[in-house]
Amino acid sequence: MAFISLGLPDGLLGVAWPSIRESLGVPLDALGLLVGFQTAGYLLSSFISGRVLRVMSIGAVLTVSTVLAASALLGFALTRSWPLLIGLGFVAGLAGGAIDAGLNSYGARHFSARVLNWLHASFGVGTTLGPLIVTAVLSSGGVWRLSYVIVGSAQMVLALVFFLTRRRWMGVSEVVSADPSSRPEPSLEVQLGAPLIPNPSSRQTPSLGVAEETPQDPLAPRQKPTQGARTRDTLRRPIVWLGMLTFFVYAGVEMVTGQWAFSLLTIERGVAVGAAGLLVSLFWGSLMVGRIVFGIVADKVNLTQTLRLCIAACVVGALLFWLEPTRVLSYAGMMLIGFSIAPIFASLISLTPARVGKEHADNAIGFQIASAGLGGAGLTAAVGVASRTYGLEVVGATVLGMSVLLFVLFQALTRSRAA
Repeated sequence: MAFISLGLPDGLLGVAWPSIRESLGVPLDALGLLVGFQTAGYLLSSFISGRVLRVMSIGAVLTVSTVLAASALLGFALTRSWPLLIGLGFVAGLAGGAIDAGLNSYGARHFSARVLNWLHASFGVGTTLGPLIVTAVLSSGGVWRLSYVIVGSAQMVLALVFFLTRRRWMGVSEVVSADPSSRPEPSLEVQLGAPLIPNPSSRQTPSLGVAEETPQDPLAPRQKPTQGARTRDTLRRPIVWLGMLTFFVYAGVEMVTGQWAFSLLTIERGVAVGAAGLLVSLFWGSLMVGRIVFGIVADKVNLTQTLRLCIAACVVGALLFWLEPTRVLSYAGMMLIGFSIAPIFASLISLTPARVGKEHADNAIGFQIASAGLGGAGLTAAVGVASRTYGLEVVGATVLGMSVLLFVLFQALTRSRAA
């Protein structure tokens, strides 16, 4: 439920943007400025998420952050001022970064790669529903503001749920390494970081992918919980920076496609508004389906080889999307991009504690998520600026270039050891 709600705003903006910019009288490439302010807030909260989680419970962080997100979205629906909309974008980003980092840190510590992929598939449900909500509102003659009222109200309900269940977030063991599905084969453990050594004091619950603690001798000394590392110590590790760059580029591929495809299809390629909105929803839907499928097979495949093949398929999809040999092949390429990148984010997040060490995991996950936000915003803004000179076809070229770079970075990441 939390991941579905988190995905809803991301799916809204790309389809709603042409209507938003007309109602506020701003140019098409102003999307980059709005996304930039959103990302500034996202970066701030993501980078300090490790520190915040050391002083606040995850339930409290999620409650406060979701209230902020709901307020910002409802503000989007009410404001008629461009500067105020930008300010609300910053607040929305601040809330989104805290929610994203908090949920991913919790998931990486408590769930397997399989379960984390399913949770991220729920995010895909949200990003799929978002464009459909906007398209339905616009196609029925409504204004874009109504779609933000709908999603903002849903976020406020979620905030209430988080508040009522805030104490339950502390009830699961923090053992993550005992889950065999998060380490499909030894070669991956060596390539992506420190070996995942099962904790003898934990056992696997197959149905949920969560490690539970077995009863221990009451006279035995208690193990101290892992202490979080200082931010500067985490940033000294080269593997952390390589992971951040990988997430930066990954997010560029996803967000440039998701945010600019509607404008490219309707303005540059002459696709009808309803059809273009459906295609964007199908892009996000393919991302969701990919995460569901990968969640099913995650513990049965060679993870390294699978991710490598997925990124290669993304390159093929980006090439079709850019060149548009036929309309159908271009649309198929767009769907292939979404499906093939589906497992990347959740899989790399789930492997972060093993790659950098448990004491660095909260910090590193926050940095990676912040880098993803920066990559998505920076490349989205860059495409907007470039489109002034080169037209919106620059969208496809950018996605292709980033896909190739993502393949190179993943190859480097799989060959790196934790420093």
